[in-house]
Amino acid sequence: MVKDGGAWRVPATAGFDPGMEMNAHQLVKFPSCIKPQQKGYIYVWVSNESENTKVWFDDLKVTHTKNRVVQATDYYAWGSTMREQRTPENETYRYAYQGQFAEKDEETGWNHFELREYDTEVGRWTSTDPYQQFWSPFLGLGNNPINKIDKDGGYSEAGALWRWSVAKLFGYRPGDVYESGGEYGFNITTKEGFAFMYGKYEKELTGWNSPFVRAKTGDYLYASFDLTVITGGGVKETPIGLVVPLRGEDAFKFYRMHDFGVGAGLEVSGSFNAGKAWLLGPASQVTIENYEGNRHQLDIGYGVIGGGLTYSPPPEGAKHYGVIAVNGAIGAGAGYYLLTGNYNFGKTWIPNRHK
Repeated sequence: MVKDGGAWRVPATAGFDPGMEMNAHQLVKFPSCIKPQQKGYIYVWVSNESENTKVWFDDLKVTHTKNRVVQATDYYAWGSTMREQRTPENETYRYAYQGQFAEKDEETGWNHFELREYDTEVGRWTSTDPYQQFWSPFLGLGNNPINKIDKDGGYSEAGALWRWSVAKLFGYRPGDVYESGGEYGFNITTKEGFAFMYGKYEKELTGWNSPFVRAKTGDYLYASFDLTVITGGGVKETPIGLVVPLRGEDAFKFYRMHDFGVGAGLEVSGSFNAGKAWLLGPASQVTIENYEGNRHQLDIGYGVIGGGLTYSPPPEGAKHYGVIAVNGAIGAGAGYYLLTGNYNFGKTWIPNRHK
């Protein structure tokens, strides 16, 4: 968009007769400052549009007079003040860190949002999240203050994106994240076909069986003692193990677990293992029966500490996408102080699952 700033004619008194050049210079300028109303560029030029008259222009200059800065503040990422300057007569600027969305309380140093207060010294809210977005109800700005904002201390874009990812992982069909009235949410369609908005007003998925609580707690807890003899090729066996489902009809019941596999790698050890497992599907499918089955496992360790990642594909006709598990291990064996690892394929079964 181009906006005309106007023109100023050279007055007739600036002319001169031949031989009188030394006394003829005259300063010509705009009678008042030109005040730009938006960002952009200013083009200034001179031209002679008089017929049969020669005009010379000399020493053209444009002076930029800036507005007076009455307050300037630099912040650390989480909002604490790094440096602040302001004029003595200036009233306190109310909207500082996060701009118009927060107002700093001079007595406490907290930032007042619409729903709760934010402490910039620790990067956390001083009260719990009314919308239960993250694993911690005090988490500030999605733990990403550089790229994210929170307009009212409630539901943020970062929280919506995180919830969307977890819902997708656990077999729901979330729609695109969208913004409505300053809040972020998305629609979820369950396998039964029921769709609803998950956001500021809907709490159906915030209970114990919600995908967000499941992401934190896991669907199964397990512990085992493993014997591994793999030097190029070999076996891995779990003679003693326990697994506890956390949901469904089998919730909080203890089941014995056995595991046997063959694989390739370098490891001779005995170890104690503990971890969590998640069923990739709705919470209604979390049963001890679905924990059984074939599995693929990758183990790696250094010295007496190790860990593993396991995936159990779903059996034919299952209403889920399998089970994924992670674990930590501590033990000892040949290869102590060495980096060891193996891949093994086997099967897990529950001897007492029907009791």
